[in-house]
Amino acid sequence: MRLLRLMFWGTHLLMSLKTLYNSTQTAILSQLAFNTDNNFPDKLTNKGLKTMVQNTKETLKETSSETIDSKCRLVVKQVVASQDDLLKKITALESAMDKSIKQEPMTSEHQDKLFEALCKAKAKMTVGFEKTGTSNRGYFATYPDLVHHAKPFLTAEGIDIIHEPIERGNLDFLKTTVSHVSGQWRSSICAIRPDFEKGIKSPSQAYAAALTSMKRYVYAALLNLHTGGDKE
Repeated sequence: MRLLRLMFWGTHLLMSLKTLYNSTQTAILSQLAFNTDNNFPDKLTNKGLKTMVQNTKETLKETSSETIDSKCRLVVKQVVASQDDLLKKITALESAMDKSIKQEPMTSEHQDKLFEALCKAKAKMTVGFEKTGTSNRGYFATYPDLVHHAKPFLTAEGIDIIHEPIERGNLDFLKTTVSHVSGQWRSSICAIRPDFEKGIKSPSQAYAAALTSMKRYVYAALLNLHTGGDKE
């Protein structure tokens, strides 16, 4: 979706720039042709520009400067109108997309079996478990630590947690679904905001870091797991 949107924008932008370039070129040549003396083309050192100005003088002999100015202004207005129309179309597409997103179901029709299984699994989970992550504030639970601790209890009750990176418009999100063997489920969506100025070597690494962090936060929040540790 993002690629198609960029291609759509790019194509129309190139067309508009080409039109604007041509109209600007015509305006400049016209000004050179009308507002200089008759020997001006001969004074130019650039042969290509000299020829263009000379040809323009010949073409515009019977055309007033007011007419040329009017035509140039008309072209610019057409370019602006084209851009405005393009913006309206894109806004309409984004509005339709947002509407479809809001209509997307986030839970199954029933959730009683899912919640019952979640309660049983969480009742067996201990608060303390091994935390291998380190920072200047002490130890913390990494995403693998959380999964290693909680997965056996979830599996025993027929529960699975699924993470899906998705795109909506020009934004990235993490969709997390808690599913049960009964077919019941519920989902949540959180935005992914990569930090491209934090010493990350590439955009893909920044995205991966943000994705992993969000998975960790969501997983811990869903199961109410304590991710921090005591500082030694």
